[in-house]
Amino acid sequence: MSNLNFGIFGQTNNLFRSNAKFITVPTTAWKATNWDKDVDIHETRVIARADNATLVAPVYLPDGVTVTSYILYGSNGAKEYSMYQSQITNGTTVGMGQTNLNSAITTVSNAVIDNSKYYYSIKAIDVDTNEEIYGAQVFFTETRED
Repeated sequence: MSNLNFGIFGQTNNLFRSNAKFITVPTTAWKATNWDKDVDIHETRVIARADNATLVAPVYLPDGVTVTSYILYGSNGAKEYSMYQSQITNGTTVGMGQTNLNSAITTVSNAVIDNSKYYYSIKAIDVDTNEEIYGAQVFFTETRED
């Protein structure tokens, strides 16, 4: 389990605590997966410069936490996105839940993070010219023994 400093300090007995936390994925982390699609990456947004671009960003979470929800913000709420779990050894990828931009995913498949076997990413698909991605948030809980 990760060594994050969450919860109440000074306890010496073994108590289990669950703490809701989140991480943000900034626009500077995004890239286009199809190299023929041009995108502009700015500090506050990613702008597609061609139709049907696919944008992806890595998600770094502590091992053993449970993802409870996530959301990707962008200019076109009709576009779909998902968070993915990909096997390190063979690249097999499984979606963890899919919905439209600006809508939170609250039912997450494969929600417990296992960094020993998988890496994680968020992907926006079929982003069209001048559409923008602003950033993402991933909410999780960590249960640890003190």
